[in-house]
Amino acid sequence: MLGFFGPLRMGVLGFLIALFFGACGAAPPRPTTTLQLPLTDYLPAGAHFVVVAAPSEVMAQPALAAVVGGLISAERFDAFRAHNGIDPRTLEALAYAEYQDEEGRPLGTVLAIRGPFNARVAVGEMAHRMIPVESENDEPYFRRGGVYAGARRDAIAIDQHTLVLVSGAPRLASEALDIAGSRALTGDGDALLATLSGPVVVLFPRPLGLPLGSDLALLMARERALALAVSGQGADSVALRAEARGEFPPGIEDNLRTLVGSLAVTDLGHQLGMAELQRSLELALTPTGVSASGEVSSGTLLRGLRALLVAEISEIVGVETLGAAP
Repeated sequence: MLGFFGPLRMGVLGFLIALFFGACGAAPPRPTTTLQLPLTDYLPAGAHFVVVAAPSEVMAQPALAAVVGGLISAERFDAFRAHNGIDPRTLEALAYAEYQDEEGRPLGTVLAIRGPFNARVAVGEMAHRMIPVESENDEPYFRRGGVYAGARRDAIAIDQHTLVLVSGAPRLASEALDIAGSRALTGDGDALLATLSGPVVVLFPRPLGLPLGSDLALLMARERALALAVSGQGADSVALRAEARGEFPPGIEDNLRTLVGSLAVTDLGHQLGMAELQRSLELALTPTGVSASGEVSSGTLLRGLRALLVAEISEIVGVETLGAAP
């Protein structure tokens, strides 16, 4: 079961980096009547990790706001807003996707955001920081591309309040704008997004491809897509609901419950709050796959996210630990 957390923690870290270092300056917005497409329409096909969120709704739910505040202080949010003109807490909608090449190496990311900022001004300010600006277009979208913060990036103002930021392979920017082309969330991925509700939905729209040899890999061998929805319940409780699409053997509910119990007694399981989740865990085999739901406290979720992020950052910088989560 441990193999699942590798792609999850990498995705969480990449998502936070894209959100805070991908956004750029913006002036106060003006009213607009532009027809707005769902932000997932700007995510090209081939993504292996997707996040769809409503940040302003997250901050309106006390339990989730507490988790965000434990990861990123209000002072850091305020400093970011003062420097860049965009406050991530006020975004109405967000869609983020990560891409890999055939060898599993990072290919790039696409981040689409919508909220109370001026997207055209944001693109212009980001262009001033590109060294150099390698491409620019004013129609049909105001777009600039170049090297920014050490990586190739494209910034595209879709409309007055919608911004698409692409890091990595330039072709991702063209594919993001090809609305008629294949999208990241089709088939099972699109169905999961329609089924699960919450201010944060994390999706793996392609098979996880877990390392062979583990019990979980055997159970998930015919899994096609997986999603997790997160929502606040009152002041301190967080509801988690997961659903996997695919073909699963009868009795998988008991097998998964046993695996969760085994993980709960490990050090990582303790950090992730698996024992607390186990007490409310409900599992069911469905006509399309398998579903799971449960609740944890906001403090438990915060400790779990810290554990995932610390593990990933430690791996990147080549040290064993950066400190334990409280």
